[in-house]
Amino acid sequence: MDNQSAAGFMFMALCLHPKSRGRIDIVSSDPRHPPSINPDYLRHPYDMTCMRDAYKFAVRMVRTNAFQSLGASVHLPRFPECLVRTSQGGGVDDARALYQEYVSCIIRVAAISGHHPLGTARIGRRGDPLAVVDPQLKKLGVTNLNWRARRFVPLQQTVRRSSSY
Repeated sequence: MDNQSAAGFMFMALCLHPKSRGRIDIVSSDPRHPPSINPDYLRHPYDMTCMRDAYKFAVRMVRTNAFQSLGASVHLPRFPECLVRTSQGGGVDDARALYQEYVSCIIRVAAISGHHPLGTARIGRRGDPLAVVDPQLKKLGVTNLNWRARRFVPLQQTVRRSSSY
């Protein structure tokens, strides 16, 4: 279907509890110098599987009678880097595997963050080189650190607060 109108909608499929963990590194003793931030999205294999499952769920939703009665259909973007990647060695037997790789590539290229990072300082025990505080939120091996308690959140919230507006 060639939709020339501006009508449409977009599903924002996401994983509520990703397993990938990024890093924030202090790169200068100058407090005005920004830290190095690497969110490392999709590094853990679970996160890609979760995102593909979220995509499949969105496709199933679009195929329901309710969405079909509105003329809804799935339109995948055509990113050149994904087309090149999946066009090598493909035959009819490879169609399903190629489609999965294409969807995975779209996720890697176009996925966005919900911008609700938390837990930027690790809670751990004495001896854990990455821990900043112990389970009682006492600083570990760090001096001259000004911290806020909300940086130490052991679990992510499951529902975004903005979803209730």
